[in-house]
Amino acid sequence: MYPDDFELGNDCLACWAAGETPKYIYANFANIKKGYDWLPWLPEPPNGLFQLEQLTPCLWQLSFGIFAIEFSISAGNSITKISSPATIPEDIFENSRAACAWFFENDNNWPAGVDFYGGFCQVFFRTLSNSPSLQKHCNLLNIKNDENTFADFFPVDADNTVVRIASIPESINIKIKREQP
Repeated sequence: MYPDDFELGNDCLACWAAGETPKYIYANFANIKKGYDWLPWLPEPPNGLFQLEQLTPCLWQLSFGIFAIEFSISAGNSITKISSPATIPEDIFENSRAACAWFFENDNNWPAGVDFYGGFCQVFFRTLSNSPSLQKHCNLLNIKNDENTFADFFPVDADNTVVRIASIPESINIKIKREQP
């Protein structure tokens, strides 16, 4: 699912140091269910892994079929949303948390009066080998950090994140669980 090479986006300084913001982030939605108002002509719940592309410094988006997925960071909040503006009046998935949060539970958590409800979303991304956050982890683990070293940051739940550090030449693939700051 990752592009072959990491691409930098425009700086979103709310969550990344200058020169570290990824052009693509990944949103993994799971356990979104059909609500009581779901009709047979509507698509199945949009569960799965989606690649979102940066449109503005702190906004990533993807449109497919009748759905639009959005991840944004603004005014101290991170917001994840799935909508279908032309077809379904309410948001299918929406949650707002503190800025730089990467794990979201759907605010629509009751099946009555909605087409879709429940579920959660994990947002994750790849970082460059020269990023200060990856360099810090490599130094602690005594791992050589060069152009063949990369890291993925993804949440396990609302309070913990996993950092995966990999280096092909050194045959390293390490996962570290850490608490959210």
